[in-house]
Amino acid sequence: MILTQEQIQAQAAAIRNRSAGDSRVLALRHTGGWTGPDRLTVSGEEHRIISCISDLQMREALGQLEEGNLPGILLCNLDPSTLGEDVLARLMKRRIHHPQRDEMLRELFCARVMDARILASNHLVEALIRGASAGGYAPAPGGTLDLQFAWKSLLKKLLGFEVSEISFSELLRWTTVRNGRAALIGMEPALRDELAKWLSANCGEAPRFLFRAMESEVGSDLVALGLLLGLILVAERSGLADAEAAAARLEQYFGNESPDSATKQTWYQAATDLFARLAETEVFQAQGVIQNLDRLIERIRLHPHAHLSDHSRLGLEQRLAEAGESIRKATQTLAEAEVSAAQAALDKGGQHRLAGDDALRLRRLQMALRLVLWLRSSDLPGPAASLSQLIAYYQTEGGFVDWARTLVIESDPNPQVKEALRSIIEKVESPWVAFQQQFAERLQQWSAQVAELDGVLRIEEVLARIVAPAAKQHPALLIVLDGMSQAVFRELMADLMRRNWVEASAPEAQVPHVALATIPSITEGSRRALLSGQLPVPSEGNEKSDFAGSERLFEQTGGQSKPQLFLKGDLLESGLIGLSGVVAQAIANSRCRLVGVVVNAVDDSLGAA
Repeated sequence: MILTQEQIQAQAAAIRNRSAGDSRVLALRHTGGWTGPDRLTVSGEEHRIISCISDLQMREALGQLEEGNLPGILLCNLDPSTLGEDVLARLMKRRIHHPQRDEMLRELFCARVMDARILASNHLVEALIRGASAGGYAPAPGGTLDLQFAWKSLLKKLLGFEVSEISFSELLRWTTVRNGRAALIGMEPALRDELAKWLSANCGEAPRFLFRAMESEVGSDLVALGLLLGLILVAERSGLADAEAAAARLEQYFGNESPDSATKQTWYQAATDLFARLAETEVFQAQGVIQNLDRLIERIRLHPHAHLSDHSRLGLEQRLAEAGESIRKATQTLAEAEVSAAQAALDKGGQHRLAGDDALRLRRLQMALRLVLWLRSSDLPGPAASLSQLIAYYQTEGGFVDWARTLVIESDPNPQVKEALRSIIEKVESPWVAFQQQFAERLQQWSAQVAELDGVLRIEEVLARIVAPAAKQHPALLIVLDGMSQAVFRELMADLMRRNWVEASAPEAQVPHVALATIPSITEGSRRALLSGQLPVPSEGNEKSDFAGSERLFEQTGGQSKPQLFLKGDLLESGLIGLSGVVAQAIANSRCRLVGVVVNAVDDSLGAA
């Protein structure tokens, strides 16, 4: 047996540890010459390495070592019977030791017991012994070296990082880690085969196919390849005629062999889980995976069916296009079947893994479908509806319609989606313009009469009837979003609900209260009427003095400090993030029951533009 440096060190350590007090020189059977170093460290002590091909050379070597009282290792392939008794007596255990691989491994891992399956794999044993030169191994837990710990220890050496578990998912992840794929490619093919064979008990044939693909031209992104296998699986299960040919085009990357369904599923699931992690922590890498996936789909000519993939960017575009076309048909017919088909297509788009990247486009399509449902309902107020009825309708339905119209009118880069949005806006415009015209006429008639409105507050009544009673029960913060439309209010409320805000209302209130602004609804009239609680508005003072100086409001809210109002310039401090200190202190002041702030939505919108 030709021994390596690592084998010599491991075997010598094992022999020395069980031969305490014996000779300081041991002989190991070794065939051929020795071209390695003339000194090796064994058990922390430096040993001379001397190759001997005869009895005479052994005597000379022993003499040199004994003269300097040096430990040594003699490498020879001699018959012990040809050696003199005086030579054998000076050797450790009085013999030439035959290398024992199990002893080497026990020594390397400080193990008393060893899994027999390790010794059954020559390639694994040799790799473990070779790997010991780079810092050794951690002791086997409990003194028992099992096959899993052996593989973990070896892979840690090869990959250069800690290996917590060995599974197909981890194997796939290693190919995405820097130097990981190169280390796996650098493994001896026979050793890789041994690893794939061991993993097959839990992972099937997936590791074997991964190792084959790893060195192919598509091997640089095995995550994308796994996602592609998922698409092929769906295509096969759907009975697509192109699926078989597409799968055949992939065989060249697997050694002209086709993975079975179980292998495809294992790989696809691992790729899906890994992609989800990359999307959270390695965004650019995840984007690269998607780009490579679409290239692979094109390469195997499955691009017309990319919509079957939950990860393909091309597939998402196809799903959005299908949703747009379905909504266009539903807009034309308003039939139940077409609406259901549009909802199903939209749901399919929302289920795509990249849907979050195009959330606005999906919401636009959702709003388009909401407009279709509104058209189907045909519940617009009749010609004789009063202003109160029109206001109530706009509060419960119209705000949503305007919200939807605002989004849908923005259009979309996808031609089919763009056409669907154009058609829905065209169909909605006529009845909605008619409603707006009716609303304007009723408002004009009411303005001439100034009659009472059922269920509608006037802007000057809001403080006394809504805000003050709430502040009386609990300290309140009044936020006035100046210039905000009903459509934006609906969008804002939906966002607040998603953030787990809770809407509170009076027990008798079925919907949020609605108030009618002054006409024209400008700051000097409408907003000041709100904050002063008076109409006509006071001829002197300003909003702050109106709000803080109202004895009626102070009496209604209670507390020990008068209400305070802050305008746009009060809310922030130069160079600081968050609310200004004065506003924060006012809100935290338990003596004050009511604090008001004004946010100029119109000004902010113009500033952003």
